[in-house]
This record gives sequence, C-alpha cells and structure tokens, in this order.
Amino acid sequence: MRYNDFKIVEAMLGSVTDDKYLPAVNQLLKDPNHRFAVGKSGERGMLIPDPGQQVNSRKDKITGYMLQPGEQEQQLGAADIQNLKQQDATQLQAEFQRMGPSALMQIVDANIPELSQQAQQSLQAKKVSVLVSVLFKSDDMKTGIGGNISAKETFAVKPSDIFADERFPAPQVFNEVINNPVLQKQEIGKVIIGMAQQIKAGDDPQFKNIPEEFKPAVRDYAGEYLGVLALIGETANFTTRDQWLEHLGVKDINSIFINFPQQSNFALGDSIGSFENAETGNMILISSKGGKMGAPPSLNSLKIPKNLLGSKRYAAEVGFVETMQGASAVQQPFLGINKLHEVAPDSINETISSILPLSNKDIAELESFMDRKYTKNDWQQLPEKYHPLVRLVDKTFARFSETATPGGLIHYIITKDIVNAVNSRNALPQFESMGREILQKNFIQIFARPKGAILGFDILWPNVEMATGNVKLYSKASANDPKKAKMSFSVTD
Repeated sequence: MRYNDFKIVEAMLGSVTDDKYLPAVNQLLKDPNHRFAVGKSGERGMLIPDPGQQVNSRKDKITGYMLQPGEQEQQLGAADIQNLKQQDATQLQAEFQRMGPSALMQIVDANIPELSQQAQQSLQAKKVSVLVSVLFKSDDMKTGIGGNISAKETFAVKPSDIFADERFPAPQVFNEVINNPVLQKQEIGKVIIGMAQQIKAGDDPQFKNIPEEFKPAVRDYAGEYLGVLALIGETANFTTRDQWLEHLGVKDINSIFINFPQQSNFALGDSIGSFENAETGNMILISSKGGKMGAPPSLNSLKIPKNLLGSKRYAAEVGFVETMQGASAVQQPFLGINKLHEVAPDSINETISSILPLSNKDIAELESFMDRKYTKNDWQQLPEKYHPLVRLVDKTFARFSETATPGGLIHYIITKDIVNAVNSRNALPQFESMGREILQKNFIQIFARPKGAILGFDILWPNVEMATGNVKLYSKASANDPKKAKMSFSVTD
C-alpha cells in the first residue's frame, strides 16, 4: 500500500484592544520596579515611569526616562559615587551626560550636595513622555487584564508541544492524541482528549461546558489537530470532500501517513501542514483558523504558477499581484495604486486619481513624512495636492492615533482605496477566480468555530470550477506604523 504525507505544524492568531489594558497599566504603574517596553514589539526600549501616575485613556502620556534598546540599568556602589566627587565640573558634566537614567537617579537619591543637583539637571534633560497607545502589550499587561491571550500561551497544547517529528497512518492519529502523555498530565489536556474521543465516536465535540480559561487554547491550538481528526473521521462540514479526494488522486483518506513536524517550511506562511500524494507529488497545504476568518496570509504567499504567468485571462490580475509582491510595505499602496491607475483607472476614487500616477520622487517624499517627528496634526505640511486626500477622512480623523504621521495617513487612505477598488469596484474582475485557481491546486482551510454547545469544523477547498471560496484582498493598514504590515488576502466560506 502506498501512503501519503499529512504534515501538521502550528499557526498563531489573536488580537485585543488597547482600552482593555488601562487597568493593568495603572496597576503596573504602582510597582516602582516595573519597566514598560515601548513599541509594537518593544523595539524602542524600556520606559522607567515616574511614580504616582495614572492613565484614563490610550491617548494619555506616561512620563519617565527611556532605556535605549539593549541598554542595561547601571547599578552604582557607594565607592562609585564617592569617586565622582573627585572630578571637576567639566568632567562631571561629561560623565553625567554619558550615564543612563538609572545611575543618575541613584546619585540624586544619594543626596550629596556637590553631585545631586547637577545629576538632577542631567536627569531632567532625559525626561520623556510616552503615549499609552505605543506601549508594548507585554505578558504582564495581558495577565493584568485576566486576558485569554496570555492564558492560552501557558498551555502546552500546540501541535509542536505534543507531537515529535514522527510519521504514522491516519487512523492512528486518534490514538496519538488520546494517549498523548503531554495532554494526559494537564487538566486542559484531559478536556482535549475527551473531545478527540467524541470525534472518534462520530460526534461533534462539546465546547460550551468546558472551563472558560481553556476555550481560546482549545479553539486556536488544539483545534488544529482536532480539525484534522474531524476531517479524517468525516464529522467536519466538508461539502466538496469527494471532489477534493479525486483532485488528490486518492480514494480513501485513511490510507495516508500523518507527520507532525516541529517547524513549518511551507511557502504559504500560515499553513499548518500538508497532505501529499507520495506517488504523484500532489500536495495540499492546510491552514487552520479560529472563528470566521482568522489571520489572513500575506499576499506574497500567493505564488503565481507558471501556467498563469502568460494567461490573457488573468493578465491584469497577475500584473497587479506581482507588483505588490515586489514592493516593500511602505511602497505597496503607492505602486499598487499606480498599477490600478494603469489597468482600471475608473475604479479609483476621483480625489485620489487626481494625483496619479505617483513618481518615485513623490513616493520618497511621502515616505519622508512618515518620520516619527511628525504627528497626524502636521498633515498640512504635506504638499498641497495631498490635502484633499486627508479631507476624505475628515469624519474619522479623531479616531487616528496621535502618533499617526502625515505620510502614514496617505498610505492608509490609498491602501483602503485599493482594497475597495479590487473587492467592490471590479478593478480586477478575475482576481477571485485567479485566487481560486491558484489555491485549489494546493490549499484547504479548516475553520474551528464554536457552534452553540459544540466546537464545529468547516473545511473549505477553493475551486474555480465549483466557485467555492471567497478570495478577497485584505489589509490591516495602520497610519501609525505603515512600514510594518504588507497586504494580505483572505479566504472565507
């Protein structure tokens, strides 16, 4: 008997709003030893907050002193402070300028007349204020709100937690989960084992009655392999199952081998694994999502096959996707809107169309206005031709973060217009069809979704002939950080 490979690895998703963190921030402000990481991933350094502060809004500012990335808090001994007394005023000033805020605070606290006053002046020169909205959402904050994001990360229930790099036939996967020693040692693991047993018996797994703190981890992490069990056991909602198996060239899914590697090496970045026909080489990547849509994969992972590169039917769509894939996150909307201006000018907002096409000089100029020295209220410093674009968001301008930049606003406005042009204004009539044709060759998606009392599993196989799968352009563009996120595509049922 020939077997086929079905490989599973982990995927991560989830988001929360900043407002939920305010009580946690206030609680941490009471701890004199707490340091706040600053930036989306803490890349800007650590904030030592002044004592006695409280915040009521994400727009509030916390005052204090910054430790630069990689900078350690310097601890001074009594001898170090006494040695400073031997230096003259010029040497002392240079030494204080070199010192970090922690060392200066220790000198101030030492209350030595000939040192403390000058140290206090140097310390004041280093004073900063940081918006609550730009603090890194640390585990301390997540724990402080009692949030599920932090909780689900504490459970060892991901595929990489419970499986080693090994292969076994599909029917054995049930036993590999039910008898897994990692799961057996945890209360949440016992719940997951029970759900696997229910699927093996041909039932939908119960979800409503499990502890609330377990639900996010079960849905988003255990759901990845529970969904595979539901696929194997035929309890999942998979209306095109027979056609999918025929596409793969297999008659019985139970004849495959399952492999759970520790890391993903698939081109489609959010894939959790693959089903591979070892005889033909045909491979289907599998993505697992919690909820309606989950985290959309990057547009860069939508690889254009050779047979479509010269296709007249998809010429405009292929040209657009290749343009976007070849651009940086900053340049994507500017080059993308230029491409739409070339192939579908009537699909673009008239106000935006009036400034097109953007030259390389225009793009460089807009990028310069993304500098952090600017805030959203500096938008009038933009060249006048961009002012009508900013006025397009007059009604929602107050919702933009104070740290949004003028260049970031234009980036955001153009990005949103590209998404609307493609998804709603028929700019690329064959975009969805092209996406289905690409994805049907090597992709299915498993959705783990609470449905009343159960955790249900819906499986989607995008297919151009059957017109299954809604493939849309997607963006999480931010006027605050336009250099971070590239455009994505979503696949929903």
